[in-house]
Amino acid sequence: MELSELLSKWEQAKLSHKNIRRLNNPLNCEYEFKKFGCNPSNYAYVKFECIPKNKFEYNSIARWPKDVPANEKYYLEQAIIEAIIDLLVSESNEPLTGCSITLTHVKCSLEGSSYNAFYLATQKAIAQLVKNGNWIEFFLD
Repeated sequence: MELSELLSKWEQAKLSHKNIRRLNNPLNCEYEFKKFGCNPSNYAYVKFECIPKNKFEYNSIARWPKDVPANEKYYLEQAIIEAIIDLLVSESNEPLTGCSITLTHVKCSLEGSSYNAFYLATQKAIAQLVKNGNWIEFFLD
């Protein structure tokens, strides 16, 4: 089987769960990723507001610096979304998808921010949500 077919089957299996984990309490999480050195992937800051919801939802109300081009903003937000899905869906037998996550704040450096930096910052922030959130079993209709 080709990778695209495997991913499609994986997605169907993950999304066909009749029971998920639902966040039971609102929670904010944030992380500032800093790595000193010559690596271009050395800075990103993200902050999220997470609230209980029966069905997963992602929103962004973060104000990006004006000097970040639209295509770069889109690219960096894809890193954020990928990290969220990796932690909430990929790493759990029961998807942690009973929540709404809103990206509320970002900070970046045009010289030192990258896809990897935003992925890693988001990964650390969402790990706080996974660990500190009160997740309860929830059955879908």
